[in-house]
Amino acid sequence: MLMSGCATVVMRTSLSGSEPKGLYPATRADVTGTMNYCQNQLDPTGFARGAGPTHHPNVVEKFLWVVFATIDLPISLVTDTVCLPFDLTEKKKMTKGEPGNAPP
Repeated sequence: MLMSGCATVVMRTSLSGSEPKGLYPATRADVTGTMNYCQNQLDPTGFARGAGPTHHPNVVEKFLWVVFATIDLPISLVTDTVCLPFDLTEKKKMTKGEPGNAPP
């Protein structure tokens, strides 16, 4: 349980290296991260292939990743739902601030 909530922490803090993008960022990170990891497109550290040491996860590593992601997914879903009003407000601000979408 110590690792649960890690996608939420990473996606909603400066640990991800960028601002949260879009709606439900932690939930999307859990799902896409698990899919990419199981297809050998991510290293165990979460970096894209080629960004870190070359390593092909074995069945046990894939199983553990899926277990932790399964534990983390409900936490991410609840946190993303609680943060939805903030995310919608930020999305609206970004849309209004883009060139060409400014109000007359």
